[in-house]
Amino acid sequence: MVTATIFRLWRMSLQGSVLILVILAARSFLKQYPKIYSYSLWILALISLLCPIMVSSPFSLQPALSNTVLFPKNEQNHDENFSVSSENMQNITESPTISSKNNDILDTDIKKEELDAADHHLPLSPFTSTADNTILLCACYLIGISVASLWHITQYFRVRRQIACAVYDCENIWLCERVSSPFVIGIYKPRILLPYSLNEPEKSYILRHERTHIRHCDPLVRFAWLICVCLHWWNPLVWLASRRMEQDMEMFCDESTLQHADLKERKAYAETLLSCAGRYNGFVSGPAFGESNTKRRVENIMRKRKNNFIVLFCVILLAVFCAVAFMTIPRTADSSSSFQEAPVYFRNFAVSDTLSSNSSALPTDTNFFAVYHNKLYYAAENVGENTGEVEENHLTIYRCDLNGSNTQKILELNSVYFIECILLRDDFLYCSYLKSMEETSATIAKADISGTAQSEYKLPDEILRVEGIYSDCVYYTSSNKEELIFYTYHLNTQKTKELYRCSGYFLESLAIQNEKTFLLLSDGETCTLLMVDENQNAKNCGSYKSSQGSVLAGNSVYCSIDHNLYQLDKTNNTLSPLQNILPESIKATSITIVQEEENNLYYIVTGEQEKQEGINTFLIKYNIKNSENTLLYSFYTP
Repeated sequence: MVTATIFRLWRMSLQGSVLILVILAARSFLKQYPKIYSYSLWILALISLLCPIMVSSPFSLQPALSNTVLFPKNEQNHDENFSVSSENMQNITESPTISSKNNDILDTDIKKEELDAADHHLPLSPFTSTADNTILLCACYLIGISVASLWHITQYFRVRRQIACAVYDCENIWLCERVSSPFVIGIYKPRILLPYSLNEPEKSYILRHERTHIRHCDPLVRFAWLICVCLHWWNPLVWLASRRMEQDMEMFCDESTLQHADLKERKAYAETLLSCAGRYNGFVSGPAFGESNTKRRVENIMRKRKNNFIVLFCVILLAVFCAVAFMTIPRTADSSSSFQEAPVYFRNFAVSDTLSSNSSALPTDTNFFAVYHNKLYYAAENVGENTGEVEENHLTIYRCDLNGSNTQKILELNSVYFIECILLRDDFLYCSYLKSMEETSATIAKADISGTAQSEYKLPDEILRVEGIYSDCVYYTSSNKEELIFYTYHLNTQKTKELYRCSGYFLESLAIQNEKTFLLLSDGETCTLLMVDENQNAKNCGSYKSSQGSVLAGNSVYCSIDHNLYQLDKTNNTLSPLQNILPESIKATSITIVQEEENNLYYIVTGEQEKQEGINTFLIKYNIKNSENTLLYSFYTP
């Protein structure tokens, strides 16, 4: 959550900077006109810097900043691309049944670094090396916010101590001998602080000025800009904008105060301003009558201004243009001519804001994808990059029809810090997650897909990584320097059982079908699919010259290696290649199996499509009976 919030602040600051530059440029052309024009434009910049939600628009001129967030990998998906070898189709071999106690078949000479590669199957957390840089940046950002906030808070309390001896005069006016220059303090019930040394004419002009500040709600605006400066402390344009806004605020207040004044009153007002500026010491916490930039304020006071309706109309047009072009984010109109980065990844799939022309209208900004009983399942919240942190510590999973209709809530978690894995099985949705940063053991949330029942199970501390769940049985791994060990833990009986152990390999993917477990193991050069039964007997179903792949078990067992798909032959327990798995226009480099639904197999293809630049990821539906493939969605994966 912290990482996502800081990223959002960073994005808001950069996008707000574009608007600030436009306002600074426009301000230079408005010097001769009433300051209400430029002051009103600063309100737009203020909203842009403080509002975390931006509407997408095809007219936006903001840079298309990435909002990409990565989920941790799970048991069936890996998003790295890998090369294709023509030998991969010829490496299916069959070996006799082997025992889990006999590791000779799996023994290989690999380096210690390859053994340690199994660590990438542990849940990503802020303490892992992949998140060290993120944590450092977050810490620096938070320290900067703290220092800036502390400085302003210290200044405020210093002023409060300075005016502790103030004496009430009348209405909201207070007199203080330690005040050198008049100013307004407070937001809800602002008070006007005056020094004793003012004569009646000076006091009259100053009160008119400060009451105009209060009427315009300038103390609130100034406080909002202080928040901007603290949140965006690293951005010099925000500091510059805050200073220029205060100058325009003061000059607009002067103009409003002297709206009906003659030349004599203007001169007297200017003399009062010069007198207070000479005593101004800079230690105030609100709009001060004698603030700096006095020369420009005096020149602005003495300059007679006329309202120009053409200029007013141009300023209104500029404000509307800024709101549409610089307070919205880009939206791609047609994915065939352009593309937008998918907002969130999970199981190697994301539904982007812009879908291909042959796709249905699905919910946008979805984080989780699965097709189950002809329904789409997705989560609404974002997850922090590299850390797996859930936005606002809240996760809600919905399901809907494939056309985006009939949305229904399935699972809601109000205290979730890190998502480990989410999967659908046996008409239940399982979510493995950590509730807080301090927790060392995961919690399993189980929900009926109808959304009518939800339960939770606390896992033991020794379960570091959940690889799969089947019939309320959690499959997990543990490793030492020599062996990779597979265990099962039953949620109801709380009993742990060793399933299998091997050496020289790390787990690439895992799937469960009935009482059999399918392990796709890799030694860095070769992928081997093993079938392990309940008696801990293992059978080699095939080996391939590739380092990565995925396996999925449904009505049948499927395995993807590079750009090829295989189905397990139940007769002899060997893999057979599937035919016609890709449209002719797509050239694949890798395939990741997502889901099996009735007679359809869904998988993600990474590659290229003819005459479709900027699109590199495709969701394919494959009919197992008639070997027909259908391109459902195409999008860009950075």
